[in-house]
Amino acid sequence: MNEVEALILAFLEKNPGAKGGEITQFLQKGTSTMERYLKSLKEKGLIEYRGSRKTGGYFKK
Repeated sequence: MNEVEALILAFLEKNPGAKGGEITQFLQKGTSTMERYLKSLKEKGLIEYRGSRKTGGYFKK
């Protein structure tokens, strides 16, 4: 796990259910970059997306 992934996990611990836009603002990175890190964390089983596309958010497992 790299530094950015660790930052995302720490953010989700404090802000469960955060949406992608909130994470992007926190990281100050581009949307594509953020999506790549989220995909990596999902594949590792560290985070999950709960809810619908409109109202759901990311949670730390």
